[in-house]
Amino acid sequence: MNETGLDLLLDRSWQQEVIHQLVLRELLRETAVGRALSLWSDEVAPTVLYEPFRGLFDLALADTEPRMLIELKVGAELGDQQRARQRVRATELGTPRAYVLLGQSFFMALEEPDARNIGTPELAVAIRTALDGVEGPIADLGSAYLARLEVDARRWDEGHESTASTGLDLFRLYRDMAAAWPVETRPSKATHPGGVDWIINGNAWTTIDRPGWELAEFYWEMVNGFVRCKFYWRGADGMRLHARTAYRSALEAAAEELGEVVRRTRTKLGRAMTGIEILADGRAFVLVDGQVSSVRSRELYDRTTALFRLALERLPDIETT
Repeated sequence: MNETGLDLLLDRSWQQEVIHQLVLRELLRETAVGRALSLWSDEVAPTVLYEPFRGLFDLALADTEPRMLIELKVGAELGDQQRARQRVRATELGTPRAYVLLGQSFFMALEEPDARNIGTPELAVAIRTALDGVEGPIADLGSAYLARLEVDARRWDEGHESTASTGLDLFRLYRDMAAAWPVETRPSKATHPGGVDWIINGNAWTTIDRPGWELAEFYWEMVNGFVRCKFYWRGADGMRLHARTAYRSALEAAAEELGEVVRRTRTKLGRAMTGIEILADGRAFVLVDGQVSSVRSRELYDRTTALFRLALERLPDIETT
């Protein structure tokens, strides 16, 4: 198919949330997309409100009153505080919520029993259904948008690669891995001066009641596909290296006791520091023929957790003055 100017515009601006807002506003009021997504039940098309309630939501479907509140995210995280404010407002109005979450936004989002999370494939199916029989400019707009949307939708069903490094690919991997874990966890994105990290299990922090370690928080995470045992140091700046050395030594002793092969990462002092890395590459370990092995995923979780906990037991007291 030859690329049109509209195709080019959508492709170039795909990561801009406002483009999706504007396109979906037109599709929701001019086609049956709302009904295809089960967001609207009337035969009469809804009025589509743009950024209602001073922008608290991106869109709303209404007749004389708002009947469905819609928030849109494109590759960005939907913060828990934002969702909490929206939950309060929706409860006050007695109006349900729907979250259209494109790209990795879907995998970072909280699941709530009283709200819908709609991902890229589901949206693509609904638009394809709603465009049946539609003609004219709205058909051109919808077809161009659908073509670009389906490019992303196909990626959700592709096999995993052991070299996956993008947010969407890693978050798909993390989703399938976490299904075999005994805890609930959501992937997250961390932006820092060196770039972007894609993380899972990064908020499972723990503390220990041990002299010198009262201000430290310990955790292990999978970051960009690599499994690392880390800690966050809130103590005196001059004690950072000493604390890291003690933590790393405890991790290496635990690894030797458990028969795990670990490696050191580069020494970089800061508040959040890595002790060691376990497994050569967590992505490659859990994948079998392009699919996540639930057995290997659970093994990764259990082995890393066992090493992490044993290291905390082996941590020596440290002097902080």
